[in-house]
Amino acid sequence: MNKLVTTAVACLALTHSVSMAHAQPKEGKRKSAGTATALAVAGTLLPAGLMAAGMGTDQPALTVVGATSTLFAPSIGHMYADGGLTVTTGMKMRGAAVLAGVGGLLVYAAGVCSNRYDERCNNGDNKALTYSGIGIIGAGAVTYVAGTIWDIATAGKAAARANERHGLTIAVAPVVMPRANGGMTGLALSGTF
Repeated sequence: MNKLVTTAVACLALTHSVSMAHAQPKEGKRKSAGTATALAVAGTLLPAGLMAAGMGTDQPALTVVGATSTLFAPSIGHMYADGGLTVTTGMKMRGAAVLAGVGGLLVYAAGVCSNRYDERCNNGDNKALTYSGIGIIGAGAVTYVAGTIWDIATAGKAAARANERHGLTIAVAPVVMPRANGGMTGLALSGTF
């Protein structure tokens, strides 16, 4: 019975503490880790949907808007957490990946030689340049995806850091307390408001 009472009191205290944290923030509104992550996921899926719709309906402008949005939109969860435009690690990774992709395309193009464009070429493709270009493009694509995953995976932590900066923290941990007739389990609650 004591375990039930202790757990009920701890849950009531946690519920009250969470409602107090929402009711009395020091400097700003409490940011939700779930909302930040959901925004990052939506910022990833919606541009992909725009690209697919643009390609499916043969509307290049829609495709370009969707493709360009994939550079910035996955960082929306971080922007929500920080309260403004934020250049995230994921965004930097995607930017570097775009530069690598363009560089890889140039290296690939330098390696491909076709006598349709240059009669001096004689189909003397430079295989090393061609394969290097493909490798650089592939590395850029992997980095782009990794940057997107990074932003999704760290959006919730960005919200938690924002709450800590504004003095809003809550921690709950299981506890075993020693007693004369055996241990008693419960929950420890700490927070700053």
